[in-house]
Amino acid sequence: MDDANEFFPFGVAIGKNHDIKPISIYFGEEHPSTIDVLEKLEKALKDRLEKKEYLYAAMGLDVYININTSMGIEKKTALEIRFYFKESTSKYYFLYFKKDNEYFFEESFNIS
Repeated sequence: MDDANEFFPFGVAIGKNHDIKPISIYFGEEHPSTIDVLEKLEKALKDRLEKKEYLYAAMGLDVYININTSMGIEKKTALEIRFYFKESTSKYYFLYFKKDNEYFFEESFNIS
């Protein structure tokens, strides 16, 4: 994340035995497309939820969002967390910024 100022999507799931499972997708190359990683990871999570291998799953991804401020619309970096359930998906956003090699999180909000 530090060199590229972004990170690839990452996932986690809660298994049938309530165990936590980190989930990733490997393409056999060092720099796969972020879109390819996102699509394949999301499909893997949804497929395993459908098969009841997971009770719940979530994915984190780096995004830009437009925020209305007193200065107009500003483009801000955010961590988007998608929560997957068998029948629905919810999204939470955590605004962040980097200063002096540290990351600071601002407000968070939900979009269902």
